[in-house]
Amino acid sequence: MRRAGYLLPAALAACLALGAIALFLSGPLTTRAVQNPRISLDMDPAGNSYDAATNTMTVGTVDGCLASPQANPSTHTHTAQIVVENIEDLVGWQARLNYNGDEMRPASVDFDPFLDTTTGQEVSFVNLPKDGGVSGHRHITAALAILPAAPGPQSSLIGSVYDRTQDAPISADTPAKNPPDDTSYSAPNGGVLAALGLEVPGDQSGRTLFMQLDNDNPNPPGSKFVVFNGTGTDDIDLAGDQLASGYHSEGAEVCGPVETPKDLFADLRLTEVTLNAPSAVSDAQPFDIQVVATVENQGPDETNAFFLLTFYSPVGCSGPQDIYMGSITMQPLSVATLEHSASFACYTAAGPTRSATFRAVVDASLNAHDSDMSNNLRSGQVSVVVIGTSPVPTPSPEPGIIQDPDRPTSVPPDTVPAGGTSPSDDAPAIAAAPPATQANIQTPAVAVLAATLPQTGAQGGEGQPDWLLLLVAGGAFGVTVAAVIATRRLLSHRR
Repeated sequence: MRRAGYLLPAALAACLALGAIALFLSGPLTTRAVQNPRISLDMDPAGNSYDAATNTMTVGTVDGCLASPQANPSTHTHTAQIVVENIEDLVGWQARLNYNGDEMRPASVDFDPFLDTTTGQEVSFVNLPKDGGVSGHRHITAALAILPAAPGPQSSLIGSVYDRTQDAPISADTPAKNPPDDTSYSAPNGGVLAALGLEVPGDQSGRTLFMQLDNDNPNPPGSKFVVFNGTGTDDIDLAGDQLASGYHSEGAEVCGPVETPKDLFADLRLTEVTLNAPSAVSDAQPFDIQVVATVENQGPDETNAFFLLTFYSPVGCSGPQDIYMGSITMQPLSVATLEHSASFACYTAAGPTRSATFRAVVDASLNAHDSDMSNNLRSGQVSVVVIGTSPVPTPSPEPGIIQDPDRPTSVPPDTVPAGGTSPSDDAPAIAAAPPATQANIQTPAVAVLAATLPQTGAQGGEGQPDWLLLLVAGGAFGVTVAAVIATRRLLSHRR
């Protein structure tokens, strides 16, 4: 059986996503399907089968619990299958897997677990239809990002698509449409997308272990399907009630409650922003305001962050508005301090003295590896007394700094309310997916498959990275960051 290939790192995936989508998401016209899909982990797949003579895939009762009354205290592996039900015109899929890496983890993935002995080809539900109704099955392009085994919460992504041009007959349905697009296959009650080798490391006796199928909260991207819509494709992002996780009890007759895992994800937090300035300044004379920001990583996973500084100056004072403060790498459970000074001048045409209050917002929301982005922004303020009666001049832009006389005086709040968490899926109860150490991919697997593996129709195998593409992607990533900053400044200028 053919095993899974590889995924490129997140930077390359982000740069190639649009090109990959354009490459394989196209096709001729047909009717549009009404979708109500569900994806499940079948922990006891003995009732699932494939008949090569009739090209029929059968799914039995989907069992989310594998209970082993006699515990195995040694490292061992169980085979589970990923099953789809109630879908039409399937092109590709991906599954977000959350788990504890030292309890039960995906050690292997077989994306075409059945053999069609009439054609000699390996088959899953993705390529079950025969091309033209009479010839062979389409080949499958598969991708995965699975972390090495490690203690604590981990998160991985897997997925596959069939190769070449899409149309309705070659895109599998379960159950069949009425009338069916194609009669070369049958899958009346579901289809098997892949088989997972779930490794149970060491002695887990007396415990219920889990493998959670999840959406994109807190680990994006989430589980999804890509389906043919008649002219191209649609993405179906799956919600909690469309996802059924798998459980395994070692040494018990049933699967019991699941322990909530600890948070082992990076958690970048801006905890304090302080502005320092002279208590009194002379009218029309430049003075400096220093911004000191304290940032913490309260999770034990390393993370990188880009910092932007925005000044909100009072009327009658001039100076910079948006400043790129730079980037830092935060080690696990560490604290860092950032400092930046900027020059300002104030004018008091209305009287001999006045108070001027400056506010600054430090924003680290460009960070891409963080369990909670809502605490990555904080503000501070300082007041100075301006002495003198000079008229307010017409400012000229300083080199490299955007001046915006029409910028608003209102500012974001000190903190941003935390977002909600996604509900967990089927019993036994498990908390909403914990922030986890996540495989290095931020773009859906189905969006990068065509770019990462061969598209010639040849049978895929173990691939090797294209280091030239990695080099190009690195440069593209740098350009992307610069573009984000430039766009932010342009939007601020147009306010």
